[in-house]
Amino acid sequence: MSDDSETPPDAKKTRDKWRIQAWIYDETEDSRIRNCEAAVGRLEGYADLSDFIVQSVMKEVTRLEKKRNGGRPFPPPPESVHRRGRGRAPRPGKAVE
Repeated sequence: MSDDSETPPDAKKTRDKWRIQAWIYDETEDSRIRNCEAAVGRLEGYADLSDFIVQSVMKEVTRLEKKRNGGRPFPPPPESVHRRGRGRAPRPGKAVE
């Protein structure tokens, strides 16, 4: 990202990278993610927890781009579309609390 007009929402500049704040609300999910990375992260080539999360998310982003957008990156949504606040869409196979 080269200028402030391309700054992701909720991003903070740290050295040459952008950090986006994200939350894991479910303690079980948090534990599973951290435990998995601690157990096999280095063996699988991940530098740290952040690298594990970013690479995992990018695999899903790539899958969705292929499935829903002809393999191309999605364009930025209008500002009004960015989801904010608490809560998230229910995931397949997971009961809504």
